[in-house]
Amino acid sequence: MRLLKATTFLAALLLAAADLSAQTRGNFENSWFWGAKAGINTLRTNTGGTSSVPTYGLDWLITRKQGGLYVSADESFFGKTVTEPDTKSPNGTRLIKINNMRRVDFAGVVFPRTYGPLRPYAGVGAALALLGTSVAQLDSLGGAPSQSFNDQVDKQSSRASILFMAGAQFQRKRTAFFVQETVLPGAGDFLVRSALSFFEVGVRYNFGSSIEGSR
Repeated sequence: MRLLKATTFLAALLLAAADLSAQTRGNFENSWFWGAKAGINTLRTNTGGTSSVPTYGLDWLITRKQGGLYVSADESFFGKTVTEPDTKSPNGTRLIKINNMRRVDFAGVVFPRTYGPLRPYAGVGAALALLGTSVAQLDSLGGAPSQSFNDQVDKQSSRASILFMAGAQFQRKRTAFFVQETVLPGAGDFLVRSALSFFEVGVRYNFGSSIEGSR
């Protein structure tokens, strides 16, 4: 009798899991997801070491069966200083105040396996990062930066980079919760030269089919 009850219970669990998996699959494939996210941007400057700052944004995911296209936009909030070489400054360097960072990501993503409502994923793509403001300061003798130095600061206030992403999405009907990590390698031509690591959590909602005429 116990064996019969255990077998019946196991069969019910398997049927429920299969039904949930089918529902999740139907609400995932060939879909448009819009989402909101928040997290931490970990970065390092040449004057203050490593720090973690808040970041918030929106994302957009178009899915197929085991892959998709990912686009997002977000902003990190901080106020820091960095130094850059300046031959016209008394000590050979000049402080630059930087504030906030806006970022746009484009990536192709793959969902290699499904574990019921859970879908791990990975992606590779490109990112555009732009500092909100970057202002060169007066030197120790009160001297203003030259125009050529300001031009160089403007040039180093934005960057394009490859990105790597890994995460997991847990979906229930049309709503999905996700956690992900995005990494941009360091760049010598950006005022924040370190690698940038974004750990984010958020929620996405399936607004419908990405294929005309389906569903």
